[in-house]
Amino acid sequence: MTVHAGPSVVLLVGALALLAGAAAAAARGLRERRTAVQVAGRAVTARAEVLELSAKDVSVGGDPTTLYYPTVRFTPEGGEPVEAECLTGVEPPPPHAGDPVEVRYDPEHPTHVELADVDPQASAGRSSFVVARLLVTVALALPVAWLLLALLVWE
Repeated sequence: MTVHAGPSVVLLVGALALLAGAAAAAARGLRERRTAVQVAGRAVTARAEVLELSAKDVSVGGDPTTLYYPTVRFTPEGGEPVEAECLTGVEPPPPHAGDPVEVRYDPEHPTHVELADVDPQASAGRSSFVVARLLVTVALALPVAWLLLALLVWE
């Protein structure tokens, strides 16, 4: 059996790059979750209007899970009106555009907002964690590809 250095190095570098991307995606997910928890800790409630919804599919396999991230408009205490997308997505049935909703926002950063009746950790960072999991899966598949090349192709 002859192991070819070029393809072996490419597969190794590819696996390492995918693992680095997975680490970055997981770090982003943790940052999003930490931000959501911090917002909930010092949040102030306000009445808001839903302007629009952004649907995001956060599943890779099996049954798809769609979360809706409302963009809302509200006026913080003593401030100017703010339009912001909620940090935490909601499962169906979401509020509709034009619906009044209760929101929690961070007084220090009024654009950090979420619906008041949603658990701040329910979906914060979920998309990033799904991407990280997918990248790790592909990174782990590369050594299997190398083994197949070594056993079946390179003789």
